[in-house]
Amino acid sequence: MLTALALTLALAPNGGELAACQAEVRRLRAEGATAEVERRKRLSPHEQFALGNANPMAAAALAPAVDRLLGGSAAPAHTLECRTWACRLKVALTKEDERRVNGWMKGLQSDEELGERVAGIEFHAGTPGKDPLSGAGVSQRDVFIALAAPSGKRVPATLRSEPPAVETTPLPGNAGGCAAEVKALRAQIQRAKDDQQAHLSPDERFARGAPAPKLTDELRAVIASKFPDATSTGLELECRALVCRARWEKGPLDWSHQLYDVPAFRAMADGALYSQAIYFVMAPERRADGLGFLKDLVKRFMAGRAAADCEARFPARGTLSVKLHLPKTGEPNEAGELGRVLASYGDELAGTPLGKCLEEAIAGSVLAAPLPALPVGGAVYFHRIVFPLAKDSGRR
Repeated sequence: MLTALALTLALAPNGGELAACQAEVRRLRAEGATAEVERRKRLSPHEQFALGNANPMAAAALAPAVDRLLGGSAAPAHTLECRTWACRLKVALTKEDERRVNGWMKGLQSDEELGERVAGIEFHAGTPGKDPLSGAGVSQRDVFIALAAPSGKRVPATLRSEPPAVETTPLPGNAGGCAAEVKALRAQIQRAKDDQQAHLSPDERFARGAPAPKLTDELRAVIASKFPDATSTGLELECRALVCRARWEKGPLDWSHQLYDVPAFRAMADGALYSQAIYFVMAPERRADGLGFLKDLVKRFMAGRAAADCEARFPARGTLSVKLHLPKTGEPNEAGELGRVLASYGDELAGTPLGKCLEEAIAGSVLAAPLPALPVGGAVYFHRIVFPLAKDSGRR
């Protein structure tokens, strides 16, 4: 009996070592919960939506304010779906709706009640569609709304805080299980910190970045190609790492958006933050001009005979709206496909014999075209084909 007891004690883990390991698990669980809160806060509303679970309580809380801002009983067709920390509002706007509820986007951003329910709003480019009943063309817009609280309740900005959800399961009772949890928690915390770093805002990246005088000179030259008097009229420009901060009080109205008319700028820019200054996020490598690529594809298509041939086979009057989405290299398009241009169609000719003929022609030429050899930063291009076509269209 004594021999068996001695053997049992010899095989048991050291009590002090296990207690120390359990204390480390407790500390890492708290640190990991805090890191997860910070990681999630840095995600965009659509990223938060993608990661969540169904949340009908929040949808019920937000719906009255959304309906009111879209026009009450005369609101355009829309749906609201909420998940744990974010909601997606899908709005289908006819041309009449766009005229009647012109300020709906601004209302979503400035309404006092909704402002206390949400932590951020993200608007996505519209997709052309067609109302199944009236046949009228519609623009389908996706709006992602980050919630101030999972319940969707009103929370003043000054009172917003999120306590970390610390794991409460029993601590591991043996050395092997404890060591395994410590390892897993450390890896989880590192992933959360890496994700936080990847989601730093442009102004934070600028503040932490090293000076990049060569990039500053390159961007200044591109700006000067559009605005020759930029330097002499007070443009302030500095780049650090891959973020460039610009201030230009005497610049033309909306000058930063006008830069997107310049192919060289489109090829090097990857986004922007507008605050007291403008922070341009630049691409890490030389890229092709994605928007120019899409425009050239459409130009060649319209210069050919395909559209005119379809019109000859299926005469009709009206408009076909086309949205082309070229995804950023390495990322999927809106249908989840890698390395493929996606086309969406709308307006009254969508789904008609003429519209279907054009869809087939576009699929066989525009969508089948090889992508640029260089990486692309992603682009969306809208084009409207109006029938009857101009007499010289497709005759070259």
